[in-house]
Amino acid sequence: MRGGEPEKFFPPLPERVEKKIEYNPELNDSLWLFARAENSIIKEQIIGLLMMVEANRKTSRPKIREEVEDEYNKRLEAIKSDTPLNYEATIPEITETRKILFCRVISEERREAMPLRAKSRWPLTRKRLTVKQMSISEAHEKGHVLRDYNHDNTGSKILDEYFKPAFDFSAIDYTNDDFKMDTKIFRNLGYKIPTFDQAKEHHINYLSGAEEIVERMSQLKNYFGFSGDEIFTKEHFDYARENYVKDTGFDNRMTNFFEAITSKTEEKFLELINKSGI
Repeated sequence: MRGGEPEKFFPPLPERVEKKIEYNPELNDSLWLFARAENSIIKEQIIGLLMMVEANRKTSRPKIREEVEDEYNKRLEAIKSDTPLNYEATIPEITETRKILFCRVISEERREAMPLRAKSRWPLTRKRLTVKQMSISEAHEKGHVLRDYNHDNTGSKILDEYFKPAFDFSAIDYTNDDFKMDTKIFRNLGYKIPTFDQAKEHHINYLSGAEEIVERMSQLKNYFGFSGDEIFTKEHFDYARENYVKDTGFDNRMTNFFEAITSKTEEKFLELINKSGI
């Protein structure tokens, strides 16, 4: 890596702060995201990742820290100040080539848009999302705006490699139900229906990207109500693996996410969730 080892871009981990292991379904996920994003340690960690990208940029002028921090502050203020709404019953698009649930382009800036009439596509039902599930979705998409890790190829490649050691995506059990779900998604988006193997490859490529990894990590911290730089422990992870989907009734690939964190990668996962601005 041309910019040096990743560790040079991050502040040291804070002293361990105990966080009670409990789930409160009444908590608003976006508020926890905002609180952590304003925490000085978490902010420094996110900026550290972004500066690592800039240090390895080859095709354009790397941004200086002041520019990166200014953009971060503007994105944070944007997601705190409003939540664009979409009244269509269908899933909105973000671009012609990149389509993400609950996102769209607003004034050429990437912003989340909550579809008030949209129905859930997890699992294979047509039930409307609950208030809590909408809260989880909103925070997930606001996190994409805040961290913006899919902005360009340089950032995507570097950050994908950074998070890669925490996962073994070959451990995912891609089932026929997963394939049926993905077939419906491809059909709804007007794409050619893939074969089972094509759908599995697409699924893993999607889930293994840094921008999706960090927001699912963020979902876990929101689940417990993390409001700052508290340490996410193995006890938190074990509890979430067992209870997250059951408690929330919301499986936006979280089952597969947990499957990809194996006994060999779990230690690295815990390290990265605590040092990477989640």
